[in-house]
Amino acid sequence: MKVYLVDDEFYVRTSLRRNLPWEDHGFEVVGEANNGKSALEDIMVLRPDIAIVDINMPIYDGLELIRRLQENKIPCRCIILTGYNEFSYAQQALRLGVYDYILKPIDYILLMDTLVELGNEICSTESLSKRISDLELEKKERLLEQYYNDLISCSSAVYKAVYDDQDILAPEDFILDYKAYCIAVIQTSMPLGSDDFKEISGVFPFRNYICCCDSQKRIFLILDSSDKKALVEFLESCIRELKKLNYSPHVGIGTQCSSLNLVYRSYNEAIIALRNNCLLKKGITFYDELDNAGGYQKVEAKLQHRLKACVLEKNISGTQRLLTEFYDSFLPGEYMFHSLIFNTIELVHMLVDTLSTRLSMPVSVLNSSDSILDILNGMTDVRDIKNWIIKIYTAAMQNFLLTSAADSGVTAKIETFIQENYSNPEFSIPLLSDALFLNYSYLCACFKRDKHMTINDYLNNLRIEKAVEFFQNGVINVTYVAEKTGFNNAGYFSKKFKKEIGLSPSEYIKTLKK
Repeated sequence: MKVYLVDDEFYVRTSLRRNLPWEDHGFEVVGEANNGKSALEDIMVLRPDIAIVDINMPIYDGLELIRRLQENKIPCRCIILTGYNEFSYAQQALRLGVYDYILKPIDYILLMDTLVELGNEICSTESLSKRISDLELEKKERLLEQYYNDLISCSSAVYKAVYDDQDILAPEDFILDYKAYCIAVIQTSMPLGSDDFKEISGVFPFRNYICCCDSQKRIFLILDSSDKKALVEFLESCIRELKKLNYSPHVGIGTQCSSLNLVYRSYNEAIIALRNNCLLKKGITFYDELDNAGGYQKVEAKLQHRLKACVLEKNISGTQRLLTEFYDSFLPGEYMFHSLIFNTIELVHMLVDTLSTRLSMPVSVLNSSDSILDILNGMTDVRDIKNWIIKIYTAAMQNFLLTSAADSGVTAKIETFIQENYSNPEFSIPLLSDALFLNYSYLCACFKRDKHMTINDYLNNLRIEKAVEFFQNGVINVTYVAEKTGFNNAGYFSKKFKKEIGLSPSEYIKTLKK
């Protein structure tokens, strides 16, 4: 652990170097200075963990040095040395977050004990910070995996508003700038997690893909399919490695699509290709190479427009009639069953798209964790599919009617709860959801639709407003204000405050004194 010495007396610095058993306790003195200005320049380069700082020095005194270190966001913890036994210095030092305040003449045993305690605290904090960072990364990966699972199953996250309130994911996390998209689904004889696959595939040069597990514990990859040769080489290399580990992989690949929002089609095609893989005894099966693939007839635009109109007009009986006519048209003649399934998937996606756009909130129409294709493949008759889709549309439209009537007061309830509980550092959206007995996604969507901001943004803005009130009322202890406004630590509070106000808390306090 690196230590820097700052004192204008050469004797004191020399004495500190010689009289403390630095190496025995894991410390190394990496530099020294006789004034605050030189020390600041050195510390910004050397980045020591700890600085032992005298108060009374030329150019910058000790307290000014510490203030400037904080302004430059240098994570160096400080111990003050001084011969001035005055409480006012101790007060100022404590406000600046100084770890301890030791008087001259120096008690070297006390100083070393203090250094060891501070060193242990720094190690503990660094360990905790790393653990928090790892957990945040894990949560981010899980949220993205859920997003992509929702994307392939025509569920709510196609309109990723539900994720905007996580305060973890950024807009760029959702962007895949591919020229063309397709999905490959990999099924193995033994369960294979996405992390396992990433480790296995990490030795290959092909990097342009997203890897997740679906609801059936199959690996699915969202790939840039613009270079088919490179894509196939990558998958063949992965198959070879999986076989070495006795995983016995089967791979199905869907057709290309131009937009990420359409990959649900490629996913369902990949599942069909996968189910033919075992029969064809091929390592990789492309959907468009199947004898019976040949594309499928999409739902006519005229029918789509009429259905959308019925949904938006809340005309349940009209919707049921249109769906009945569409599916009954399949009964008299021959049809490709997979074409019927894909038409049904298109109709589900259209329903989700229409309601989500109309309500300005994410909508999910499936209660099951199974994918749509898994549900439909369990049906063997067109009548079963017709009854299922009519049930889905009817239930979704009934919920639409209830939602339109009930959600007007939700945002007001959220605002009231936040205003009453903003000072709780443990405040979270799940806590809010439990307290109001309302669905997490529903809360986030209603609030963003009505307030044009996320719940977390509203909470942070309110906390900063309350902090400003504290400062304007004469409270100058930044740590105290941070605690009273619900922030876990003064550093994070200062970062948020400066982002919103344009000044750090200490700078803002100075403006109030003028």
